[in-house]
Amino acid sequence: MIIKIGADWNGVGVNSHEGKRICVERKSKRIIPPDQFLGRAIVERKIPFKSSRRGVPDGPVTGKQYSDGMHLLFRTETYFEVTQPMPGAVDAFNLFMGLADELAIISATRGLNGQWVSQMMQTFEMPEARVHMTRGESKTKHYLECQVAIDDEIQHLEALDGTGTLPILMLADPATRGGQIVPPPPNLFRSKTLKVATGWEQVIALAQPWIEAKMAA
Repeated sequence: MIIKIGADWNGVGVNSHEGKRICVERKSKRIIPPDQFLGRAIVERKIPFKSSRRGVPDGPVTGKQYSDGMHLLFRTETYFEVTQPMPGAVDAFNLFMGLADELAIISATRGLNGQWVSQMMQTFEMPEARVHMTRGESKTKHYLECQVAIDDEIQHLEALDGTGTLPILMLADPATRGGQIVPPPPNLFRSKTLKVATGWEQVIALAQPWIEAKMAA
């Protein structure tokens, strides 16, 4: 059996949280403290922020301003300047390459391209991986080809229940989200096989025994 591990990039392999905050600040003309930036949740929760520019009123970040910030992130050097590996990701990827036949990075992030991912993996001394850039609805299809699938968004993992692929939902480590713990989605426990982990140490504890059992079968 060919053992293949699939992992998302942003939010799993690397932490681009600070880059997102900087770009959303620029596009919204708001002052967003690092410990108050919760990703898109700041739009959904309508969290008010002080204006960073005279003549612009205080207020929440709009959906358009957030989206414009994401476009800016992948069109400037900011992404490369502030994006760093998630704590433990480098060691985990190298460990997995010792256990598996193939490591696949599967990303549906708009504006990101596979060449950037490969370049950053080399910079961070991560092992060589096959990079798949896809659309959100196709992400699950790629994961179905893997024995383990690791993502930080549950919608890409739900359909893997009972397929033989171990889906692992990687919740944000508080250290990467301004000290904020992201709660599990309410539909998490509808799945019989979906596992949840906070950080790479827990991911390894879940994935390694599963992989070794597959290899021994």
